[in-house]
Amino acid sequence: MCAHYLPHPQYGYMGYCDERGIVFGHQYCEGFTPMSADRLIDVLRARGWVYCVDCRRALFDAEEVLAHLRRGELLTAEFMQDAVAAEEALVAD
Repeated sequence: MCAHYLPHPQYGYMGYCDERGIVFGHQYCEGFTPMSADRLIDVLRARGWVYCVDCRRALFDAEEVLAHLRRGELLTAEFMQDAVAAEEALVAD
């Protein structure tokens, strides 16, 4: 989990690297900076939630965030901006 990686809000298998300015899938690159548990806990305290991309749910508790980290799941509090994502979203009749 890279500190520069912003996952796509709809497609969990791709995201944006805010360090290199490119869109790509889950892969390591030369600019990889690991996301620390301390940083995620700070984000949790500031925003009140952290999102687990793998489980597709918000986490509101520090112990829960740490448990997901230990399992190697992708956690974030920011998402890649996608201007056309709303057009691709499913609607209900």
